[in-house]
Amino acid sequence: MASGFSGCHSIAIEPVLESYQQLQRNISLNQLLPLVQSHNIGLNDQITTLHFSTDKGTMNKIVEADYAHKISVPVKTLDSLRLKPTLIKIDVEGFEYDVFKGGKETLLLDEVNVVICEINFTLRYGITGNDIVDFLASYQFLPYVFNGQKLIRLTEFNTETYNTIFIKNIDLANARLAIKKSISIWGVELG
Repeated sequence: MASGFSGCHSIAIEPVLESYQQLQRNISLNQLLPLVQSHNIGLNDQITTLHFSTDKGTMNKIVEADYAHKISVPVKTLDSLRLKPTLIKIDVEGFEYDVFKGGKETLLLDEVNVVICEINFTLRYGITGNDIVDFLASYQFLPYVFNGQKLIRLTEFNTETYNTIFIKNIDLANARLAIKKSISIWGVELG
């Protein structure tokens, strides 16, 4: 959506082949091939192979080897991709903390100013939403919510809609918002 609305370059990661193929069709259908680079891999805190479910649609996730509906997927770390994004959006069904641990060098880059992360009740291994907040704060990212007009600082993660915006340099983020253009998604005017 970001590439379609703003013309920015995007990199999309999708581990499950069927979902990846749908992503490829959407990129092509929306004539975004020059703007969107996609990878059929997973992200984690180490380079390995993991098993992903194939029977949960948009909720596919990492599963154990004995899970009936699974595929094996190559998994890399965010750091191993050597990207210099300005914004990172992560929704990995409870494994967000692992992705962040594999992206410590990336999070230190000056170019990275915003991380949008879904924090909900699917976190694994005893990791809480506040663990993610604390981890990102150690890299100078603080939690915010956008109310459609402005960014509002939070003391914890966004418990209203699950997506929390973490910002390293709020002045830069506000400057970018000041030049934003208004868009309409499904009849809802944003901006």
